[in-house]
Amino acid sequence: MLSTVYADFCLDLQAGDVLKVDFGVHVKGRILDSAFTLSFDPTYDTLLEAVKAATDAGIRVRLSDSLSLILQILTRFDRPQVLMSD
Repeated sequence: MLSTVYADFCLDLQAGDVLKVDFGVHVKGRILDSAFTLSFDPTYDTLLEAVKAATDAGIRVRLSDSLSLILQILTRFDRPQVLMSD
């Protein structure tokens, strides 16, 4: 994973790269956290769709039910290993 705090940082993405943008802001006690992932390689389309569906479902349910629902959705996309990744 690449992380930087330098304003002049530049990276050229290559074919097959996956870009994840994750950012957070804390202002006067209010917190915003957001992330998104992009890929221009159709190889990753199903994985990105599965992760988005699982995340959307996880947001809609109680925390105690989230992991079970997320695993069900990822399994439907044949991607349960996503939960086990580093």
